[in-house]
Amino acid sequence: MKNGFGKKWDAMTVSERIDHLLADWKTVSDTSDPLVLRVAAAVAHHVLNQAQAEIEQLRLSGEERVANLRSYDAELREQVAQTRRERDAVRRWLCNILANPEMVCDLAKPLDPRDVAKEQGWDCFKEER
Repeated sequence: MKNGFGKKWDAMTVSERIDHLLADWKTVSDTSDPLVLRVAAAVAHHVLNQAQAEIEQLRLSGEERVANLRSYDAELREQVAQTRRERDAVRRWLCNILANPEMVCDLAKPLDPRDVAKEQGWDCFKEER
């Protein structure tokens, strides 16, 4: 069973443990007692190993997040491209309807669907050029 400090130590983050060790080192740095120095070194070594493991874990999780974001970005770009293709197909369909003299009765001359698209400011026929 751990005492009060043992529980507190277990609850500390690696950063808090490092801060604690730095504060403790100030109190033992002038000692020449081999046991005190050996315990301080062992604890410092243990905390440094924990810090190294946490840093490695953060680096790996960061790389994973970047990979996930790149994958998500590629998916979104494909969805945008697909949506644009669908939008352009609908626009072409509408331009063809508006250019059809049978559908629009009051035209003096038939319209070209590309002219209708140009009038609307659309580039839906760009794939056919």
